[in-house]
Amino acid sequence: TALIREYNPDFLGIGFPSDAIDGAAAIARSARSLNKGLKVIVGGIHPSARPRETIGIPDFDILVQGEGEATTMDLVDALTKGRRLKDVRGIFYKSNGKVVRTDPRPEIDDLDAIPFDNRDLLIGLEQYPMSALGQIHTSRGCPHACAYCSSSIVWKRKVRFRSAENVMAEIEYLHARHGISDLNFADDNFTSDQTRVAAICDGILKRRLKVRWRCCSRPDIHQHIGQDVLRLMRKAGCTQICIGFESGDQVLLDNVDRRVRVNDNEKV
Repeated sequence: TALIREYNPDFLGIGFPSDAIDGAAAIARSARSLNKGLKVIVGGIHPSARPRETIGIPDFDILVQGEGEATTMDLVDALTKGRRLKDVRGIFYKSNGKVVRTDPRPEIDDLDAIPFDNRDLLIGLEQYPMSALGQIHTSRGCPHACAYCSSSIVWKRKVRFRSAENVMAEIEYLHARHGISDLNFADDNFTSDQTRVAAICDGILKRRLKVRWRCCSRPDIHQHIGQDVLRLMRKAGCTQICIGFESGDQVLLDNVDRRVRVNDNEKV
């Protein structure tokens, strides 16, 4: 509430997963009590997965479904210029007591065109741990559709990659601007393209950047990443690969459509 009073914003954006929906609703309700004209815009994992249920919450005004950069820019432009909301693609909103869904917005093909996250805009930047500021998404999406995962809902099972050069530019920015050397590649499956992984590793080594980093992979990593690339990753500063074994029971793995075998877990 102190921040709402201080900034007195026209718009409040809230992104959240399913287990935070009650907290998000409480934030919106509290903010609205201080500013009756505030427009509350929600997005992220849960709103994208359950849009009609989410937009039904009284203090949520507009919902951005899926990828938010272009949609949010278009939406704010429409709200500030008095354009019709129905012309903004990729949103849900309420009109005369009814939920309106606009046409879906296509995904951004060129991820290199999206600016880096501007950490300088974070309120209370000095309170964030370096490990949080060093989180980088170098791709979006996963070709799989595991039952418990939101990736196939948000990204539509389409994998898009940032170029190695673009990833290196963000690493250098973080290193030079914020002194960050502890990185987390937060992709669903960072190792899905070993050629690109090798290019990123080569870029780190060529620039002699002293960084430590970790990433995530699937239990079938041994099917598409060779020992030579694993050694290159280690040389370039990789200290940890988080592998989603999920279960040692094949029936459970099959029930959630994991598409791996227990012996994949054993091999990796």
